[in-house]
This record gives sequence, structure tokens and C-alpha cells, in this order.
Amino acid sequence: MITGMHRSATSFAANWLAACGLDIGSELAGATASNKLGHFEDKEILEFHEALLKYNETTMYAGLNDVIIYNKDHMEQARFMVSHRDDRNNQWGWKQPRASLFLKLWKNVMPNARYLFVYRDHKETISSLYNREYNKIELRNPSELVSGLQQKFKENKNEICSAYLSMWLRHNQEILEHIDSIREEDYLLVTTHDLLDYHKQIISHLIDQWAFSLQSVDPRKIFEPSMTNRRQVQYEAPALEEQASKMEQRLESTHRSVLHRLSEN
Repeated sequence: MITGMHRSATSFAANWLAACGLDIGSELAGATASNKLGHFEDKEILEFHEALLKYNETTMYAGLNDVIIYNKDHMEQARFMVSHRDDRNNQWGWKQPRASLFLKLWKNVMPNARYLFVYRDHKETISSLYNREYNKIELRNPSELVSGLQQKFKENKNEICSAYLSMWLRHNQEILEHIDSIREEDYLLVTTHDLLDYHKQIISHLIDQWAFSLQSVDPRKIFEPSMTNRRQVQYEAPALEEQASKMEQRLESTHRSVLHRLSEN
């Protein structure tokens, strides 16, 4: 499974692994203005997670205060999707940021799963989300309304970015809790930059340790510099910022351990 917070380069990771030979789905969600190369998301699995979020009366923007549950019917549907993909190919995977919120479900359904978690600095992530939604205003509205809507968006910047930061905290909290519940050898936690700088070690790990039959492809061939646009938005959310700083320390500690493992392979 390839997952992580939205705007953290999970699409890039999936695109790269698909180029290396990983089956990530027979029908994928298409490209959008904010993800021009495509999302590389299995449509059925995407729709399943959207239905789960709707069941929980929330959206992909779920944050710290959202309650996330699922039932036996969801479990059975997930098992059916996994069985169908096992029948099609004994080597497959999928990318879905929303899955970060439902890792307990997937652990029950796929107890032997391997996880590639991708994380990104919270300020970069929040800025990427804010800039994406700001740009959508021009794309989705009549020209005569754009200026006013953009101004209102700017006026609510602190509130909007606080919601995004709560979202970042929730997704990475779920990931860290899941990491604590599984074996060290069953996951990698990497950054956007690792996908470029440590791509040989990562693909070797997938081949040698996780027994995937893949070919090594240089991810720089498909990398778009705009994926890591660092134009940061300034906002105020001191309480959430303090939580994010502590969480990044935990993420970075785990990340260093992963890089150490990769360097030993």
C-alpha cells in the first residue's frame, strides 16, 4: 500500500512504482489541473474510501476531531476487492491517501501487507493545499466572481490553514500509530526527496526484502519540479503548530531508522 497525507508525493511514488512494473490498478483516476500527470489511484478503491468517509459524515479533509469508524459490510467489501486483485495478479498494490484514515481496517483485511508511507514537512503540505484550493477558484467560477472569492479566501487564511494542519496531524497520527502496531520489516517511511535520492535503495528493498518482481527505473525521468514547490503560505495556528512540531520529531526519528535500514541492504 502506498499512502500518506495528501500533497505529499504519493502520486509520484505510485507513478514511479508503476513504471517499475507494479500493478497499481486496471482502471485509474485521471489527471486534474493540480495533478497533471495523474493521481494513479485505483478508481474502485478510491470510491470505496469516499464511501467510507461519507459513512462517517466527513470528507478527505478529515481532521483531529473527526470520528472514523467502519462496519462488517465495509470489511467484506474490502476483502472482496483484495481477493479480486489477488486473482488477477499475485503482485499488486495501490495508492490512496485516504487509506491513512482506515489503516486499522486494512490491517484486518490484509494482515501481511507491506506499506510505503510518504510524508512531507507540514508547512510545505499546508502551503500546497492552500495554493491548490486558491487556484481552483479561478478554474471553477465565472470570471466576474473570481476576484471577490479569492479575497474572501485570503481573509479566511488562518482558519483554512488550521483545518489543513488538523488534517495533516490526523493522517500522520494514524500512520505513526499503525507503524507502532506492525513489524519494522513491513513498512518504509520516506520523504518526497528520498524517492529521488534513495530510489535505488528503495527499489532494492522492495525486490530483495518484499519479494516484488520489479525493474529499477530512475524516478527523475518522471519527476516534475513543481511537485515540490516550496512557496510557503504564512498563517497563524500556534497550538496546532506546536503539535505538528512534536509530530515531525516522531516522524523524523522513524524516518532516520528507515534510512539506516535501507543503507544496510
